[in-house]
Amino acid sequence: MDEEIAMQSKQHQYPTQKNKSLTLPKKQIGASLIGWMFIILALGTVATVGTKLVPLYVDHNTISNLMDKMAGEDGLADKRKSDLVKMMEGRMKLNNIRNFPLKENLEVERTKNGTDLKLNYEARVPFFQNIDFIATFSKEIELRK
Repeated sequence: MDEEIAMQSKQHQYPTQKNKSLTLPKKQIGASLIGWMFIILALGTVATVGTKLVPLYVDHNTISNLMDKMAGEDGLADKRKSDLVKMMEGRMKLNNIRNFPLKENLEVERTKNGTDLKLNYEARVPFFQNIDFIATFSKEIELRK
């Protein structure tokens, strides 16, 4: 009987240094719940900021391309500011840029070589309660005679 108990105890031994395949890991690998919460919070913040700021830069890129195309056209240097503003507003509407205060932000300067168009503006986007993002944009072109 003593021999049976000794045999059973040998079969159910706890893992030892010799038998490492049965040992539990000494350190856990992976993120804890709090770690995952911080990761999700960081990714959510980046996504929110991106969805707020990317449209501003897309609109500015569109306006910049419109102005570059105008610089390539002949005969625009002699037009009045009101005509240039109407032309740009029409092109901006075609590109789905609406409610842009072009008259207040577009400066027309006559030079010896032609006409300079300067567009300087700020765009403000609300982020959280009283925190806003402010982006400043500037573009300048020369219209040929």
